[in-house]
Amino acid sequence: ISITNVDEAPTAIALSATSVAETSSAGSSVGTITVTDPDSGEDYAAADLTLAGTDAASFTIADSGDDVVLQHDNALDYETKTSYAITIAADDPDDSNLALGAQAFTITVTDVEITITASQTGSIAEDAADDAAVMTVATTGDTDDNDFAIASGNGDSIFAIAAATGAITIDDNSNLDYDTTTSYTLGISVSDGDATDTENVVISITNVDEAPTAIALSATSVAETSS
Repeated sequence: ISITNVDEAPTAIALSATSVAETSSAGSSVGTITVTDPDSGEDYAAADLTLAGTDAASFTIADSGDDVVLQHDNALDYETKTSYAITIAADDPDDSNLALGAQAFTITVTDVEITITASQTGSIAEDAADDAAVMTVATTGDTDDNDFAIASGNGDSIFAIAAATGAITIDDNSNLDYDTTTSYTLGISVSDGDATDTENVVISITNVDEAPTAIALSATSVAETSS
């Protein structure tokens, strides 16, 4: 007695990962999609899967080599949105009438705190004009909606920092003088709306050769008997 095979519908859909870091670039893979099918040898492709749900527009199901993956299409920001709701349904590759209905998944965005790179230095000439660029504070981690500030070391009000980018410029060069102060240690803080980091940056003032400003003579009189 021979037993003939009957094509059966898929029974489960799994996603290898359901969380993604907020620093993941747009178009990156969230995880690999696996479909369980009672029939051995069934190969599922992106075309056999249907993406839906509240946040489906933010994702794409794509073929990647022999795998089927879920990709996020947009840049992510934990401080703006921490999770996305989607569903995935599957049609049997041999018979679309054999289907597994929508399976719900929650994609979680994980927070990546911003960190200022330690031991940064910059330099500027003592004759720099107002608004001259000094340096940009380097960071790692979160890059969205950051807020930089000079927390200390700017008592002379020489420097300014762009809140959004961390670019340090000359705000007021009135007190910029190598012969008075050769370097400044600025305490820089940055917040990503969730966490704050602070580091010192050292800005060296470079000397500029300047023209003489006066000539003095120790005596301006001489006796007639001077030899």
